[in-house]
Amino acid sequence: MKQRRFGCMAFGIVWAIVFVMTNFGLALGDHADGPNDRSINPLTVVFWIEIAIFVVGLALFVRAEMKDAEF
Repeated sequence: MKQRRFGCMAFGIVWAIVFVMTNFGLALGDHADGPNDRSINPLTVVFWIEIAIFVVGLALFVRAEMKDAEF
């Protein structure tokens, strides 16, 4: 049980740090080519990948929690 708690805590801390850094980068913006540039910002793609990783991690945790019921 303690390994899962440590793993969840480590996952949450690392995910939160990366999420905050990505949002900080998005807040700064990427206007090197001008504000009318229609190219896709790579940080936007990373943002949605992070959301997907969070949802998958949550699904795995809930699945394991339903098997144990002793977190």
